[in-house]
Amino acid sequence: MNHSRALFPILFGLAALAGFGAAEAPALKGAKSFQPYDGLTYGTPPKVVPTGCPAFEIDLPRAKPGVVKASDFGFATNSLHNAGAVTRAIAHAKAIGAGTVELAPGVYRCHDAEGVRIFGAKDLEIDGKGAVLVFYRPSVFREVTYWEIEISTDYGSLRIFDCERVRIKNLFVDWDWEVDPLAERIRVAQRHLGDGKTAPSYVDVDFVDYTRHPTYPRPLPIQTLADLDESTSPVRFAQTGACRYFSTQEGSYGMKTEWLAPNRARLYPYVAPTDPAARVHSDYLRAVTNANHLANNLMQVKALQDGRLYRLCHYYVGKNCFDMRSNAHLTLENVTVHSCRGDAFHVEGKQHHWQYVNVHVAPPADPALAGGGPKTRPMTTTLDVMHVGRSCGYAKLIGFTCTLNQDDHANFHDRFSAVRRTGAREVKITQGRQNAYFQAEAGTTLEFRNPDLSPSGFSAKIIDVVNDDYLLLDREVPARFAQQDAFVFDSSYGTENVLVKDSVYHSCWGRFLTLAKNVTFENCTWKDCIAGAVMVQQGLNLGYWAEGFGCANIVVRDCTFEANQRFNRAGFAGVVQDIFIGGNLMDHYKEMPNPLWPGIISGVLVEKCRFVNPRGACWHASKGENLIFRDNEIVVDRPDANMLPYRGSVVVEAEAKDVYISGNRYRSANDCPAGLLLR
Repeated sequence: MNHSRALFPILFGLAALAGFGAAEAPALKGAKSFQPYDGLTYGTPPKVVPTGCPAFEIDLPRAKPGVVKASDFGFATNSLHNAGAVTRAIAHAKAIGAGTVELAPGVYRCHDAEGVRIFGAKDLEIDGKGAVLVFYRPSVFREVTYWEIEISTDYGSLRIFDCERVRIKNLFVDWDWEVDPLAERIRVAQRHLGDGKTAPSYVDVDFVDYTRHPTYPRPLPIQTLADLDESTSPVRFAQTGACRYFSTQEGSYGMKTEWLAPNRARLYPYVAPTDPAARVHSDYLRAVTNANHLANNLMQVKALQDGRLYRLCHYYVGKNCFDMRSNAHLTLENVTVHSCRGDAFHVEGKQHHWQYVNVHVAPPADPALAGGGPKTRPMTTTLDVMHVGRSCGYAKLIGFTCTLNQDDHANFHDRFSAVRRTGAREVKITQGRQNAYFQAEAGTTLEFRNPDLSPSGFSAKIIDVVNDDYLLLDREVPARFAQQDAFVFDSSYGTENVLVKDSVYHSCWGRFLTLAKNVTFENCTWKDCIAGAVMVQQGLNLGYWAEGFGCANIVVRDCTFEANQRFNRAGFAGVVQDIFIGGNLMDHYKEMPNPLWPGIISGVLVEKCRFVNPRGACWHASKGENLIFRDNEIVVDRPDANMLPYRGSVVVEAEAKDVYISGNRYRSANDCPAGLLLR
């Protein structure tokens, strides 16, 4: 998850901004020149064309005799503790050297205190045989920030650690919505506006898919609220909608609520809960009890609309479905995650060579045959679909699909940090989340980068970590890093070599963030997603996150982008787009004055893709070098009022170097201009 969106309660659409007359060019603030697509060739043909992900193979388990049946260890449809049964079967298979663990068709509740544990297995196949594992574990209130839970792999429903050549196949996974629903569709019945000073505002909402809500009359945790389209099949996010974030830590309640009936509740945004059982994280408690909280409360209620349909989500971080750490040659095949709390797939540590083949994140066709809940489920994952916090690369997503998640639908990166010299061989971590986020360890080598992330030519090995945030090194640190921060990359990691092929992202939240090297997207589709589809980005905010060791050699080929940016969500530099290439250096959301070294993003090719009814720009080249956009087709055959004036265009900023654009074809139903906008 990239944490920026969690700190903005409302996302606003970008208004049309004057820059040219309508007859001359699409309006975009700051644009200096415009060239239409017809006959457009811009820049010099590249000397080096990106090739993307190299070929590599994932090894499957080596054949071994012996089959262990989970049913012999208590795996049964009438049990609530089937996670333990599966764990015992796997442990037995390891002990006797068996090659296969088999489950059985059926729906199996997993209410165990711990999920399924697959630790240290080697050459093992786990065949679900079509089993549906339905997990539930209650929230655990922790006085820690949400990102500390997010980077942990200790809470997953299925934890896979330190395995080699393991395949998990033919399995369905769900959350128990009959006990603990993750989200609902609600409709605003009536708003009541206070004065913003002494009288609170509130809103009455109906749970449209329930006559009696499963948690009635217990306190109701609320963490996000998002606009939905009025259509019910399939569930889609609204056009020009918004999302509101409340307390996002596990176990924290986002607002005061009152039950008015088994399927109607009264919500008080930005007012602290009053029920003793509804705990609130201290960070958020300050926001909902300060002098301005009733003004914020009034603003939130005003922003809602009477009669409007929304998705109310009870959770954000926490639990996760598949937590994976430091595995080699891991395969998930024919696996479907119907829903989960937290991330669907979370990778950490020195994991390398893993693949997802025909893996899907989608609600069940019939919830009664899975985790229950309403027939129309509005959510799959409460956080990212796929989050790679750190890895050693070599990943494949083949035939991967997802929908109705919350937060990014993918985020591939490695964490880095900022340090400052405090002694001849000592540095202190200055990045806001300190070593709890960076997780420096003795024995690893740090590569020092300059303030613009260009190479400094200096590296050093960590000898010791003192008081969590001081690193003792084996070499003397250059004196200049006593006056300015250095950025440090841990050379133990490198999320490189990623293939995403034949995959579909439909009605998804967030973006596919790739902060990696040697990446290929081939024959993939993004449709009706709320934000831009693909972000090739170097991300840094000194107070909150530091993601990516640089992006290089990335190819997006034969992909389709259709009607995305449903919320018209502007990215960096205020541009709404399907594909973004660039980065940002921020200090607690204030832009840092130093530029980003162009070479940190180098070699991005977008070719032979199809952009259908884009809401804004197809391609936004903000920063980087050797950026190519060629032989693509742009079609606007269903223009609507929510499209921005520059829809279908490409936007190139001054800090984008060696840009080449050629051979692109444009069709418009109303002959509106589109092409190259230079800023």
